[in-house]
Order: sequence, then structure tokens, then C-alpha cells
Amino acid sequence: MYRSVTNSTCSWKRIKMKRNRLYESRTHLLAEAIHFQVGLSTIWKSERAID
Repeated sequence: MYRSVTNSTCSWKRIKMKRNRLYESRTHLLAEAIHFQVGLSTIWKSERAID
């Protein structure tokens, strides 16, 4: 009885960890995309200013 309970909590924690990691990677990718877009727009603006 007790053993099955601990097993279920362990698996639940593992699922939660996996979900957190997935969420972290997703937010990281989003941040990277925003950073990339900002960099692109900055380059584009500076090139326009040179023209």
C-alpha cells in the first residue's frame, strides 16, 4: 500500500519535472525568438539610416 503511494508520487514528480523542463525550454525559445527579432529590426533600422 505505502509503496504504491510513494511510486505514484515519484512518477507524478517526474511528470511535473518533465513539464517544467518543457515549459522552460519553450519560454527560452520564445525569448531567443524575441531577441532575434529585436536584433534583426535593429540591423534593419541601422541599414535604413545608412541609406
